[in-house]
Amino acid sequence: MSLTEEYKTKEDVAILPIIDPTLFEEKGHLFLLIITLIDDQVSKVKDQGDIEDVQGYIDKYDEVKAQLAQGLPTLDSEGMTYTEPQWHEDEYMMVRGMESVRSAFYLELHFHQLVYYALRIIKKKAFMLFLDDIDVDFRRGWMVLETLRKFLTTQQIIIVLSGNFKLYQKNVRKQQWKNFGESLLINERDKNYEGRRSYEKLVDEIEGQYLQKVLKSENRVFLYTMQDNIVLNGDKYFVIKHNEDESKGLESVYRNIFDANGIHGQAEIRIFSNFLMSTSIRTQVHFLKTTYASDEEDNILSRISALASRIYAQNVDIEMATSAERYNVILLRYLVNQRIIEEAYQLLPTFDSTDTNSVLTGFTFIFAKLYPTSPFLPFDYWGRICLARNNMHFLSYDNNQKNYVINYCKGAGLFQSRDLKSIVGNSMAYITSLLSLQRLDGAIPLMGFGFRSKGRNEENDKRIDKVLENATGLQRILGYLPLVTLMGNNNARMLHYSIYYLIANIGQILKADDDNIRLTIRAACTPVSYQVLPDVNQMSESTSQDSEPEVDPKIDDDALTKLSDAFKNWRKQFYDKFSYAPYMFGRISTRFYFSLANIVQNNSDKNLGEIFNLFVASLINSCLIEEMKEVGQSRLPGINYNNVSTSTLVLANNIHNISDINLSFTKWIASCPLLYPFLSPSNHYDIKNFIIASCDSNKLPDELFTEEGCLVHVLDKIAWNKPKKSIEKNKFSANTNYIDETIRLINENELDGNRILNGTVHDAKETLSPIFGNVNSNSLKIFKEKCRLVDGKITLNN
Repeated sequence: MSLTEEYKTKEDVAILPIIDPTLFEEKGHLFLLIITLIDDQVSKVKDQGDIEDVQGYIDKYDEVKAQLAQGLPTLDSEGMTYTEPQWHEDEYMMVRGMESVRSAFYLELHFHQLVYYALRIIKKKAFMLFLDDIDVDFRRGWMVLETLRKFLTTQQIIIVLSGNFKLYQKNVRKQQWKNFGESLLINERDKNYEGRRSYEKLVDEIEGQYLQKVLKSENRVFLYTMQDNIVLNGDKYFVIKHNEDESKGLESVYRNIFDANGIHGQAEIRIFSNFLMSTSIRTQVHFLKTTYASDEEDNILSRISALASRIYAQNVDIEMATSAERYNVILLRYLVNQRIIEEAYQLLPTFDSTDTNSVLTGFTFIFAKLYPTSPFLPFDYWGRICLARNNMHFLSYDNNQKNYVINYCKGAGLFQSRDLKSIVGNSMAYITSLLSLQRLDGAIPLMGFGFRSKGRNEENDKRIDKVLENATGLQRILGYLPLVTLMGNNNARMLHYSIYYLIANIGQILKADDDNIRLTIRAACTPVSYQVLPDVNQMSESTSQDSEPEVDPKIDDDALTKLSDAFKNWRKQFYDKFSYAPYMFGRISTRFYFSLANIVQNNSDKNLGEIFNLFVASLINSCLIEEMKEVGQSRLPGINYNNVSTSTLVLANNIHNISDINLSFTKWIASCPLLYPFLSPSNHYDIKNFIIASCDSNKLPDELFTEEGCLVHVLDKIAWNKPKKSIEKNKFSANTNYIDETIRLINENELDGNRILNGTVHDAKETLSPIFGNVNSNSLKIFKEKCRLVDGKITLNN
């Protein structure tokens, strides 16, 4: 009700207790409760004794109250019906019955009179009534709305009604559909589309009229979220800790919370802040209590308890996700079930759904808590979440297709707590089974094992097992770590030298305790094969197992001891309190993923060691760039944001310019004793010095830093299956007469179609450069407009 000029001060208003209709007894009625609350106010005055000046009003009040009581039996669930025995008595029917009917007819008038006399008695000008949470219970909500419409129409009662307006709309619509009756809806509404639409229009119209009458638009107050208030009105919110006197701004408190939970980038802090400040104040108070004011720093679940109800509603086993071993498995299941792997793999709460944003925020906080004590977690995230995301251009959510994403996850073992190297190996086998690919992401195809070959001795000497047989003990162990064997039909072997497999092996060894490091390294460098099946649907969680060892790597015990000791010391360097959120590792993976294809395409004339040197340099450079962005140093002079392509110069220059910036994760990755031996020490001294400075006490023998001792020198002796090169550059054209040929050349040479159509102009030209001559920017723009990507291949729009 509108507040008149007559009573605008709080002294003129009698405030009734807040009413929560959801707490009523089953037979209770709101109207009767309001009368009771008003009567309590009058009774207080009567009990005081000094009532001579209001005695006349009391008499009138009691009279109206009696009249009102006669009409109350007509309320829902109150009083007797006309079938009661008393109604069969003539005198009762004529005298009492007609009085009750008359009182019911004048119920609204008598209530207005009751309010008027009650206010005169208590010497106030209006009652104020608060109704809370009526939108929660549809049964009670409708009763409240009807009570407002029928009886609470006096301007001497100021009503404050809270709730979600959309739920009020749903409640009204529900009742209107109910009023039509089942028989009417069956016989008319369900006949045809026009019949249904006519009834829908009627409900729309009645809903609008009803709400305008009961909840007048001019009286509606829409509460903005905290974020909206800050943006629109410059309102300031402050937080006071229970044991501190000084208050702090809400935005500042959120920044501190996020920084403590691995979220350091300013853009990402805004994303998480915007989400949380768009939730209810109740949610934010709970969140601040558990993350800012609580002393339970080690309790992961308490950090996200404010979001727990929404997370549980998404069927996420959040308790199990607090285990580092199961975290990425639970996360992947959620992303697959929601069909949002590609959009949500970085776990940023940028969706329209509050439920989805709550889950992603919860997983982000858990990751940040697990990270400092679980050095394998980023590797597991790369090997499950990011690998699945990278392969999505081969896959589909449609279960009628062979490339069904759930079949892939099961076939590759992504839903199991399996070895990371097994996951990567089976993933490569699955994609090969699916598409018969000869060239896989981040992998270089090799010639088969020499001991199985019947070819010339010169060819055998260039095969990996023969080359590593003559290498040192350390070189032999390290050289086998990236090797993947895929077993096809008739036991045909396809060997690949994969940077992803090397990363997976590092992550798997990180999981082992100190006593099992030697055994885990021995297992990691022992080649096994992964089955490529004719029918990809035959692959499952039970069949995707690695087979018996392919060759004996002839492990040297002294070399194994040196490597395991260096690895233990390297792992110890990781443990600190500084944390990162998963989105940083997601961006590292994406940058790294797009650089790998260019490295293979642009270096087909180089040897295996040189290419793998670029792979490792690209990984370190991706870490360096994304971590610099995260710690707020993105504008540092001299930093080159291009990916490694044909030279490690980009990485060397970036290292030269980072000065004393603490890039803890990049330095730790660069000092990995299973990774940096694949870099060439002769390329750039900045890289070598950076690695040595980062190694601390875990440095391997100096021989691995020499020209002869490094892995690059050894791997260069191994032959690999190089792609066929074009004798001359082709013409790139978007002209109608030539565009089909352009598309054919792109697809046949397995160029990255996503990078061509969706990347920058620079990225597209760089991707096209191995096959085509000069690519005109205007032709490229037209080409993008005419084409689309289907299952990883470029095709013309329909």
